[in-house]
Amino acid sequence: MKLLFSLAVVVICLTIYNYSNSGDNADVTWKNSRDYEVIVFDPEGQAFLKADVTYLGKSLPFGEQTHQDWKNIDTDFYRVGIENIGSYSFTLDLVEYSLDKGKLMTKKLKLPSTIKEWYSVNELFPGDRVERENAYAWSYSNNVLHRVFSVNLLGEIIKVDLPLVYKK
Repeated sequence: MKLLFSLAVVVICLTIYNYSNSGDNADVTWKNSRDYEVIVFDPEGQAFLKADVTYLGKSLPFGEQTHQDWKNIDTDFYRVGIENIGSYSFTLDLVEYSLDKGKLMTKKLKLPSTIKEWYSVNELFPGDRVERENAYAWSYSNNVLHRVFSVNLLGEIIKVDLPLVYKK
């Protein structure tokens, strides 16, 4: 009986931990089936990050570059903007990728060096905004590519999912 009780406590603690780190610290406003804005709050409930994701189409935006073979593989391109609307700087430490359906065909984890390549910085100071116009998603059928950013705000890691919707 003690073992069962201990197991139940561990499961409840893990559930609470997962809930608090699963993106429930954000308000999302969908503009349509692909475009949205998200405001992320720190543990005290203060807004500190604003992100906007805008669908750009099936072609790579003029002047942008990518390794994706978008001329032969159906691809959806997005503009992703991230803005510091808080009072303290934060860093974008990691990005973890996953799909709603199927297996991911690329690396599941992007390191700070890759994030810096995308946005030219890892740290955003109050008022800073970065933007990327060649974020993309592709799949064999309609799907969602989840891109969960680990944002470090004053030593606290806050997970922020900025998904890209793919439609065949």
